[in-house]
Amino acid sequence: MPISCSAACTGGGANEDCLCSGSPSVTTVVCDFTNITSVPPVPSTVTAFSLAHNQVARLTELSFINRFFSVLTRLQRINLRRNEITSFGIGTFDFLTDLRTLDVSFNSISVISEDMFKKLTKLKALRLSNNAISSIAPGAFQNLTSLEELYLDSNNLLTLNGNWFKELTKLRV
Repeated sequence: MPISCSAACTGGGANEDCLCSGSPSVTTVVCDFTNITSVPPVPSTVTAFSLAHNQVARLTELSFINRFFSVLTRLQRINLRRNEITSFGIGTFDFLTDLRTLDVSFNSISVISEDMFKKLTKLKALRLSNNAISSIAPGAFQNLTSLEELYLDSNNLLTLNGNWFKELTKLRV
């Protein structure tokens, strides 16, 4: 049963409108449609985190570290669709090594850098649809050896480079 994040499952200040579930420790936090502008701190036990339909504009290497400086290493699913994200800071996802699904569709991302996803070797689904992506660095996807689903539709890409996908042996077309 979902509960408010007010006291029972805060990682040090999660929004009152977030819903949390999991027992005995919190494993899911949903902060959809809460008008937040940054990633709220959540418990380090969280495996699924949704911040869809908000006003988050930028993510940094500190976005997924709670107030006790505990990295959210158990995170397996992050939903950031329909925010205002334009870019990611260097190392934003570096400590999320167990991440399996990342959804950043329907944002305003324009560039995918070479190092953006390099440490997400367990990632199976990456949703980048409906952004403003016009440039993808040559090695942007090379370490995503577990990737099965990659969504790039509805962006500003004029061409697709076959070398982007060379290392993605599990990718389904």
